Amino acid sequence: MSIQSIIRGAPLFHDLYESEIDAVLSNCNVLQLKAGEKVFSEGDQGEDLYLILDGHVDIIKNTVLIASLGKAEIFGELILLYEGIRSTDAISIGNSDLLVLNYQAILKMYDKNPRAMSIMMINLCRLLADRLKKSNIEVRNLRLAQGS
Repeated sequence: MSIQSIIRGAPLFHDLYESEIDAVLSNCNVLQLKAGEKVFSEGDQGEDLYLILDGHVDIIKNTVLIASLGKAEIFGELILLYEGIRSTDAISIGNSDLLVLNYQAILKMYDKNPRAMSIMMINLCRLLADRLKKSNIEVRNLRLAQGS
């Protein structure tokens, strides 16, 4: 499976033209990790978001597993909304290949192609809303299990 086809299947890039996907790819590199290697740690300053091309990454907060992510899933995406410090650890589970997308390169896309940037921001909102919905369901289920 090609990198472009994986990107096309990732929620952040839905509805982008192939030429727009190519423009995104021209500013990316691939990070190869072995099992147990950290992508980033809580407290790190961040400027990149990541798309899993192959493998799995666990998102961990204070030793608690927050999410297990696989092929075509994105993480570190909050960097697009605000520059800041990482709030979790991201650790490769097994060998993983990640597409690294730089924050500044993505912002420059706005000047060159506002349509593509607008679509990516709408898709980001949808992605975050979906994750928030899932988190709310998990919290509700935990409360019900505890009898609260």
